[in-house]
Amino acid sequence: MDEEKAKALESLKIKTVHVTIDGLGEAHNIRRKGGRGEDTFSKILNGLDVLSHYDDISKTIRVNVDKNNPEQFNKVYEMIRQRYRNLNFNTYIGFIKDSYGCGKSCTGCYSSEEQASCIISAYQKLGLATESLLPLRYNFECIARQKNGLLIGPDGWLYKCWTDLGNEKMRLGNIKKIDQISLDLLAEYMVGADPFCDVECQKCILLPFCGGGCPHSRVMNKFYGTNNNCCHFAKGHIEEFVETYFKLKQQIF
Repeated sequence: MDEEKAKALESLKIKTVHVTIDGLGEAHNIRRKGGRGEDTFSKILNGLDVLSHYDDISKTIRVNVDKNNPEQFNKVYEMIRQRYRNLNFNTYIGFIKDSYGCGKSCTGCYSSEEQASCIISAYQKLGLATESLLPLRYNFECIARQKNGLLIGPDGWLYKCWTDLGNEKMRLGNIKKIDQISLDLLAEYMVGADPFCDVECQKCILLPFCGGGCPHSRVMNKFYGTNNNCCHFAKGHIEEFVETYFKLKQQIF
């Protein structure tokens, strides 16, 4: 990211930029090494500094968290808050899931129960009554189940979920041959794993409130033999989340 690219984003009416960070400085660089071993944290931060001058572009910072770096969310949150105070930035926890990426087992992934505890603990330490603690209603679909939602890889391959990026088995087709789309794979995502057709989901009071959880996890379970937990981490912890929000809100006033 540089000034030329930032101006291009503005002229193209790009309204949101999503950036992932795994921690501050060395903590990030250990996990996110550049091709030549360069300091990727400073590179990302320099890009955010450039984008900070474009207030019409919302900057969403996802802090990737697992059991190896839980304290880094608070550190990154405070850094973003201080460095870009009153600017168009927002920061949230993004949990690394076993169903993500290369398909190898994740040795440090949180369970849904642990994710809930991690979030509550993080915001308690920040003293922040964030709406992330409230059970917000999902009034939109994940890109994986959106009619016109597609991920375009750097080599032109098309996917329905960014989790599938680089996985040859999950390619829909290529942007250069848009008429040769895998309708079977498309159907798996669009209608094959609908939470409203799930007997267990039909019994749950959180549907449609929760949006049905992760579509990718559902597809993996139904068609590829995995055993992912599709449910939102707040399930079973609604009262605890709301009470935490209320107590933090009281402290502010």
